[in-house]
Amino acid sequence: MGDPSVKILATGGGGQVGTELARRAGAWDTEITVLSRGELDITDVEAVRAIVHASTPDVVINAAAHTAVDKAESEPDLAFAANRDAPGYIAGVCAEL
Repeated sequence: MGDPSVKILATGGGGQVGTELARRAGAWDTEITVLSRGELDITDVEAVRAIVHASTPDVVINAAAHTAVDKAESEPDLAFAANRDAPGYIAGVCAEL
């Protein structure tokens, strides 16, 4: 296999979807980078901008989310930051490219 045809950057590397993306990536003609929360804080727009601009992906998949429902109710700011604000940051940074 030569150079990958598609370069993918994915968030949520510690979750179920991100883990499965990383596991299956070998079967695709891609270069995939799956980042965990420790590697990229998606609630920090400048961190998102730096990673996306540096990696120049063809596709960005946001598989990160705040999924602990009970905690979302007791920590709404965190839930909104991850599930509402961060996808907007990621989309905005992708639009820049």
